[in-house]
Amino acid sequence: MKNEEITVIKLLNKISKNKTVPKQIRYENTIYNFDSENKTYYDENYETLFSMYNFKILNEKVEILPEKNDEWEDIEEIDFLDKFEDSYYDTCLIKMGKICNQLIKNQKYLKEKLDKDE
Repeated sequence: MKNEEITVIKLLNKISKNKTVPKQIRYENTIYNFDSENKTYYDENYETLFSMYNFKILNEKVEILPEKNDEWEDIEEIDFLDKFEDSYYDTCLIKMGKICNQLIKNQKYLKEKLDKDE
């Protein structure tokens, strides 16, 4: 699957309007990371994408690189009914427990799918 692309002029427009911009882009096989403090993109040598600024670059496209999610945590299912008796609150706890445990199962499934695709 091909990554999304955007023209440099549109990217500059987003930066100037303080809109959300991609954290990482690729231009002519060089990867640039966004520095929010300086509001520009730098490569690994700390050269800015816009240092080679000329009017030709404005209509050229840069590739938006996807952000990786490395923040997965393994979650164990929760036993919500430890010490409670039958009541309205117990019913709520049972429902919350089922929902939480289903979310945990879904997260594990999605993590496996993502790991498999890489």
